[in-house]
Formats: sequence, structure tokens, C-alpha cells
Amino acid sequence: MIDLEDVRSKIIVEIQKLFNNRETPLYGLSHAIAVENELLNSIESSKNIIKTEFNDETIFLLRSAALLHDIGYAEKNSKWNMDGFEHISIGVQIATDVLAKIQYFADHEKGLAQILGIIKRHDDTIYSYPSNGHNGYAYISDNYVDTSSDYFSMIRLIKQADGIVHASQGCIDEHINDWKEMGLPFCAPDSLPNSVWLWQFNILSNLRLLGKRVIVDTFSPLYRKTALMFYRRIESFIEGECTRHNIEYMPELMTIDESNINSITNNACIRIVRFCNFTKIKELLINVGLNGDFLMKPYKSDDIRLRRLRIEDVHPLAYYVLKENLDRQYELNAALFSNYGISIFDDCGLLYFRWNNGDIKIIAPPVVEWTNEIQNGKTNCIPELVDGLHRCSIAKEVGISSLNMIEISNPSFPLVPLPVKWSEVQVCTKVPAVKRQYRYNGISEFPQDLELNNVPTTDDDAKYYFYRDLSCLGSEGVRKSNEK
Repeated sequence: MIDLEDVRSKIIVEIQKLFNNRETPLYGLSHAIAVENELLNSIESSKNIIKTEFNDETIFLLRSAALLHDIGYAEKNSKWNMDGFEHISIGVQIATDVLAKIQYFADHEKGLAQILGIIKRHDDTIYSYPSNGHNGYAYISDNYVDTSSDYFSMIRLIKQADGIVHASQGCIDEHINDWKEMGLPFCAPDSLPNSVWLWQFNILSNLRLLGKRVIVDTFSPLYRKTALMFYRRIESFIEGECTRHNIEYMPELMTIDESNINSITNNACIRIVRFCNFTKIKELLINVGLNGDFLMKPYKSDDIRLRRLRIEDVHPLAYYVLKENLDRQYELNAALFSNYGISIFDDCGLLYFRWNNGDIKIIAPPVVEWTNEIQNGKTNCIPELVDGLHRCSIAKEVGISSLNMIEISNPSFPLVPLPVKWSEVQVCTKVPAVKRQYRYNGISEFPQDLELNNVPTTDDDAKYYFYRDLSCLGSEGVRKSNEK
């Protein structure tokens, strides 16, 4: 009869040799044993959720996977990416070599394959978030796993145990020290938003993503409670550091709490493909041209910034929102929250995603232009909502009063419509005949001081001459009226 504890001892010896006293609280033998111990607790606390009855042999395979899940870090070097993605493939190779030395695993080919598969998949949640080290791209696993299989349950248990160990105070301190050694600032430069959905952009963002990762990877009530406490501890730390660095603390607009944590199930059919920070948005916007003449650019880089603005202070530019689009925004928000613990209300960059296996879509923060308008005989400069009316509408419905918005000052050309009041915006099932109040209904109404290269030839062309094509930010463009 095989002595499984003797087999375990052989794995331990190999881990010690490989790390050779170079371990840290984040990886090494101590971390491996901590995850192994937490795994046993995880199995016990998850019995009512995972219906599979694991026998002693399967539990031993899980323990072996827990011990070896981060073995790739034994070969970490300065050439690695900041996010340590290399430890996955290297870990699979090292584990293959280690287990090949032990006869027990030669006799258990299926178990060996499961261990290697768990090592390959144990950090799927971490790498499903975009990484600055990968030019903003996220890792998307190409290996399908049947979510009803015992193997899937094994992966979940390892991920839950690993996440909880990373939620310990010692690991938080070590993470921060590690990020500082990489040269990451606590916060972003003044021109950029501090919190982004991007690993290795700054320490603040890393901490928030770490908190979300632990919540996404936990599923038993006991561990979810621990994960939520960790998430709150991180946010408290961030608030204190913002005070210490003398920068504005901006909490997330849709925080995770007891009322919504069970909505995070990681089973929505959505995957983030890429996230670009605000610098990319500015690059795109300064190249936006007018509908009437693409060579005429309304925006300059220095006039574009990201700010959190009160929705009620921003003026809509249309009389309607489409119910279909409102529903889609709600569904998108629910899907992103389910898989990643993030909300469209907190977007502060350019998010590329694939939903329901469709084409890649883009979403960016609402766009606001400060425009001079004559009101009651006086000229006032007011913020007008160029794009993002549906997002702002559902934010108002769920009680969110402010949003991160792309704020543009001193546009070179006027907008197509005039502003309206929020009370005038109606929910419609189709595009109404009267969509907005046009600023210019014909060529004769154009300001005389505008120097245009391509003069519109018809009044219909004149209405949309100054329209900005924001498709680069995910805008769907001009909607044609369905009513006569």
C-alpha cells in the first residue's frame, strides 16, 4: 500500500531544493503549505456547495496541486513580465519533472494530468483582468472545462484556498513591497485616473484588483465573508494612503457589499479582451473629425481630462433614450460585475470586451463638452452630454449621482444639438420623429466666422455637419428615426 504522506514528503523536498532559501510570503514552501492547509478547510466549508464526495486519493491529488501551484516562481528572474505570467508555463514544466521522479504519479496518469491542469488554471482569474505588462490585454484561457465536472470543482477549491491565503495581512504587505521594488507608483500621474482595471499600472489599482480577485475566487459563505472583509480592509488602506499622499480619495461608485456579493458568480458569458488607460482615449479623441469634414478636428489634447461629475449638472442633448439600450446597459453591468466585480459606472478608460461570443465591443466613460450657450439673454459655459446618455440614465435610476466622465473644454466647433432638460428625456421603444433640437437647421444659420473647407450643399447635411464620430469609443453613431 502506498504511503501518501511519504509521497508528500518527496514533493516537499523537491520544493525546498528548487527555491533554495529564496522564498517569500508570496511564493515558496511556506506559501505552498499555507494553501494546502487552507485547501483542506476549503473542502470542509464547501461541502454544501460542491456536491462531489472526494475520496482520500483525490484529496491527495488536490493537496499535491496546492503544494506545486506556484512552483514556477522558483525560476523567477529579471526578464519576467511584471505580472509573473511566466510562472504558469514554467510551473507546469517543473511540476512535470518533479512528479516524474515519483513512481506514484507514473501509476496515476489521470491524476497527474489533473494536477498539471490545475497549475495551468489556478490563476485564470488574476490574468483575466488586463495587464499593463501585456499592453493592456487580458489572458483568455483556450481550454474549456466542463463546469459540472469534478475537475472544475477541484480548480475552484484550489483558487479559493490560494485567494484566501493571499488575503492575509502578511501577503498584502509583501505584495506592496514587491510592487514598489518593480517601480510602481502608489497612484497615477496627475493627468491620469488613479484607479483602472489594469494590473501593474499603479499600486492603488493593483490593490483593488487583488481584492476583487479574492472575492471572485471564493464561493463558500465563510470564505466570501472573509474575502469581503479583505476587500474592505484594502479600501480603508487606500483611503489612508490617499490622505498621506495628499491626493483626492475617490471610492468606487459601485462597491461590493453584502447586498450584491452573491451576484458575483463568474458564470456570465463575457470576457474582457483589453483595457487602455486614459492616455489612449486622448490619442483617439484628438484624431476625431467632423462628419462634414474629417480633416477638421474639434479637440486638443490639453483640453481633455477625466473628472467625476454630477449627472444632474450635465445637460442632455436628446429628448429620448431607447428602452432596448437601457436594458443592454443593465445586462452589461450585471455581466461585468458577475465575472470581475467591476461596474460600467466606474469605467475610466477604454474597455474592449466580447459578450455572448459576439464581436469585440468597446465602452468608454461618457463624453461631456463645455459649450457656450445663450440662456436668459446671457452666455454661459455649460457641460453638455455628447455621448453616454443611456449610462447616465441608468445611473440616475439606481441612485448613483456622479460618474467618471471625459470632460472636454474649448472645442473648436459647435455641437449638432442644443441642450435639453433631464425632465424632457423620455424612454422610448423606438427612435422618435423629434430626436433633438438642432442647433442649425440649414446652411444659412451657420456662424459667419467659421472657416469651413467643405461647405454643406443641403440643409440636411448642415444639421449633422458638426457631428463627432465617436465610434472609436464605442458610440453607435446617428440613429435614424423610425417614426414619420
